[in-house]
Amino acid sequence: MGKIKRKQEQLSGLKKYNLIVSTLVKDKKKSGEIYDLKDVRKQASSIYPNFKDKPLRSIRKSDIRSATPVGLLPRQRGYKKQIQVPYLDESLTNPSNETYYFNLGAFPGKIETLSSNEIFFDSSISNPELPMIQGGTQQSPDQYRKYFSNFVNYIDKQRSLKKIDYNDLRVICTPPERNPKTGVWTSRIIVTDPEGEELEPDLKQIIDNFDPLAPVSEISPIKLGKETQLPKGSTKEELEVIERIKATERDIEKSKEEQLKAQVIADALKMLQEGKISHETFDKILSKI
Repeated sequence: MGKIKRKQEQLSGLKKYNLIVSTLVKDKKKSGEIYDLKDVRKQASSIYPNFKDKPLRSIRKSDIRSATPVGLLPRQRGYKKQIQVPYLDESLTNPSNETYYFNLGAFPGKIETLSSNEIFFDSSISNPELPMIQGGTQQSPDQYRKYFSNFVNYIDKQRSLKKIDYNDLRVICTPPERNPKTGVWTSRIIVTDPEGEELEPDLKQIIDNFDPLAPVSEISPIKLGKETQLPKGSTKEELEVIERIKATERDIEKSKEEQLKAQVIADALKMLQEGKISHETFDKILSKI
């Protein structure tokens, strides 16, 4: 129950953020002001804390227009110090062609290069027992396998069963929020619809049924029979360790293949949108990967 409530809170926060951005953009267009969307999003991030605890329906556009940047800590004698919201690139927070579920192979690299090391990423599609991912730091080669491959395989299976379409989902990060007690900034990796909104009930149920603790595959201990020839001087335990090392290496290679697969699909999708290939050709490419 707590997990569901947390997801709802994250989606609510994202809707509020999108409403703020939309209002600011419309006002600038109406006034004829030349603007940079990145600057608008930074402005929205600084305004967002004003509305964090307000219900979405109670937020009026006039409130957004009159809001002042927050993230200010009260000091003695009225002195206030600005808290800078850490950098998180909009390609990670906005639903786009780069946020399809099969692009998760590129997620560790994006978190490494497109976010501040002040942000820690929590995920609704990863094993909750794993530590949060720190932005702006080098990610290990098997990061994708540990955190995201189970979810990608799960969605692939749902697609094969015709329960879901690749275009139904986007995987994005919520705007970073600061814990006032610890001072730690966190962003949550969540699943939304193509507009960044909450999923329809049927799709939401499919995502909620995903068990991040269910492994893709398990490495079974080797069974040694009388006919098995051990290398000279090797024990049964040593041979099992060697086999596990080989299995880990295979997992790393599989992770690299998944990342390559994600890139091929992303390139094909771009060609589809540019009119360079047909939907039929795109579907054929997906079926062969």
